[in-house]
Amino acid sequence: MNKQRKHLVEKKIIIEVESLEEAIKAIDCGADALQFDKIGADELKSIVDELQASGILKEGMTLLAAGGIRQDNAADYATTGVHGLVTSSIYFGPPSRCGCQA
Repeated sequence: MNKQRKHLVEKKIIIEVESLEEAIKAIDCGADALQFDKIGADELKSIVDELQASGILKEGMTLLAAGGIRQDNAADYATTGVHGLVTSSIYFGPPSRCGCQA
């Protein structure tokens, strides 16, 4: 990853992970951010708590939750300790009608 970092100094390296073990490997490789994909909110909270307690997280490291996040469960993910939620569900919602008047 150091080779890529030399050529992409203005970019952040975000690694998608699906478990605590993958998160630890990504941190050891020098990731700037972790995107936890398709992990339930309860399990994600447990992983984030464990990473924070271990002291392995780099200062300023961003943690993101993605995969299966919708309007009905976003609040659950917001309490897991991650810094942001990533969702594409807004693109699959029903069309809305809007208009404007002068």
